[in-house]
Amino acid sequence: MCEFWFILGVFIPELYSVVYRETPPLYPKEGYLAISLEIDSIPFYPRYSETLRWELKLSDSAEVEERLWADVSHHLQDYAIPFLDRFRTLSDTIDFLEWLRSHRDEWFKFRQILPFEAWVPIYLAVLYWMVGDREKSLRKLEAFEWEETSWYIREHMEHVRQHILGSL
Repeated sequence: MCEFWFILGVFIPELYSVVYRETPPLYPKEGYLAISLEIDSIPFYPRYSETLRWELKLSDSAEVEERLWADVSHHLQDYAIPFLDRFRTLSDTIDFLEWLRSHRDEWFKFRQILPFEAWVPIYLAVLYWMVGDREKSLRKLEAFEWEETSWYIREHMEHVRQHILGSL
């Protein structure tokens, strides 16, 4: 048996290198993406409580396989591709992250979208800096809740703060 699902994402190499102080990977994994989610967490996806997974068994008939691939194609064409198509610029990513901050609690699957809440201000600070909006970038830095996050996240935010302030 083979069980599979799709994780969609937006990767921005410069964002990654500023936040993590590393050379961006050639093949980024889920945790390295600016935005990462499964198909059934897409905001305009029909809201079902179960997680979308597909199973393919060696014993499946050709008809069952055909239906499975038709279903997979439907989800990719009707949901995944239109969702990813909206991210053509850095501003599109900023808009989605700002939307996510204000809508994350509306439905439990939105809380599964990466980055998790504590990382969003860090990503937004860097993205605003990348598009040249230094004022908004600095506001995200100032609004960061230092006490409410782990030392690991604070360390990354401090590095981002130094990077952005050093470039002014």
